[in-house]
Amino acid sequence: MWELGYDGALFLRLPPEEAEALPGSGFYKLSLRRYVKEILPGLVRFKPALTYLDYQRIIALCRKETEKRRQALTISDALREYIESREMHIEIRSRLGIELKAHDPKLQSRFDEYRTIVDAGMARKLRERQMWDSFFLCVMQKSANFSVPGSGKTASVLGMYAYLRAKELVRCILVVCPKNAFGSWVDEFTTCFAGIETPRVLNIHSPIYKNTKERNAALRYDSGGCNLILVNYESVGGVLESLLPLVGKDTLLVFDEVHKVKRVNGEYAKSALCLAKEACYAVAMTGTPIPNSYTDIYNLLHILYPDEYDEFFDFSLPMLRMPGAADVEAINRKLQPFFC
Repeated sequence: MWELGYDGALFLRLPPEEAEALPGSGFYKLSLRRYVKEILPGLVRFKPALTYLDYQRIIALCRKETEKRRQALTISDALREYIESREMHIEIRSRLGIELKAHDPKLQSRFDEYRTIVDAGMARKLRERQMWDSFFLCVMQKSANFSVPGSGKTASVLGMYAYLRAKELVRCILVVCPKNAFGSWVDEFTTCFAGIETPRVLNIHSPIYKNTKERNAALRYDSGGCNLILVNYESVGGVLESLLPLVGKDTLLVFDEVHKVKRVNGEYAKSALCLAKEACYAVAMTGTPIPNSYTDIYNLLHILYPDEYDEFFDFSLPMLRMPGAADVEAINRKLQPFFC
């Protein structure tokens, strides 16, 4: 009997003699090997970075193989519950996004509490619309801001930071943006938190860093006391290994002018996607979200929802390039809950 289970990562229990013989099988070489981390006596452990969609594929592969062998395959309750929770996550987020954009009355008390905390943490108060946008971004955890240029997108993100900082959920903001936007982020931070929090900035394009090696060293050893880290899109790939440990549960990750990485399979996009996968809180900002075609949202949605894209959005590139009327309606309907 084979048993697939979950204990923080996927594993497969099988008789020790079958585990020993597995690496030599066609099933392993052709289907399973790409997912496997290690094989132990009676136990196969899968790579920890796999998504729940990968888990579903592995279940299907193992089911087909055990049927061929005329053996039983069991799925543990823990694994079933994990997959179900991940499947429900994006559906719940979608409904919540619609309620937030509609200013649903049932969210009013939560919004009022949010506004009180943000107002107390910012020297320059947000306008009502900015506060709702900030509330939306914070509650959604990962979402986009498509407000027009000059509407206060940066201030709304800083309001999100003020709330999360007050709740001790984040300690800094990591902004990936064009170099010419670095100054506006520092200026906006300074103005919004004047007398409350001084910007402690790590700008990897500061002239004190002469090369990529020095930038990596700064991110690894000098970033601990910073509350604002600025990296441009062109540099992410060169410092990616140093950035990854910084992007976790206590960092707010922001992609400003995210349309800069709209080219599918571009090098900048690949680095951004890798970085975003580690984030707990992420915001993608652009005032020009779809200037050419719907392909412009392909990378954006993968940045925000890498695990859920295939299952929930499922927009193929040919469809995004030349959508029919029904496709346009479906794209707009699914996209609507995830941006303000």
